[in-house]
Amino acid sequence: WHAQASCFAFVVLRNHDDVQPAINELDGRYIGDARVRVTLARPRIRASGGGGGGRRYFD
Repeated sequence: WHAQASCFAFVVLRNHDDVQPAINELDGRYIGDARVRVTLARPRIRASGGGGGGRRYFD
């Protein structure tokens, strides 16, 4: 077993009515040896709190 990097692609369709049929048609198909997972993108939810990370510089 070896870890393999995940690949992502985003597709924009002009007609909203084409979205679900495209998902149904392509989800689970293979591209080469890789099985494709197709889902509807969801907006990211920002986590609240936590530090901003990075270094802070003061004069």
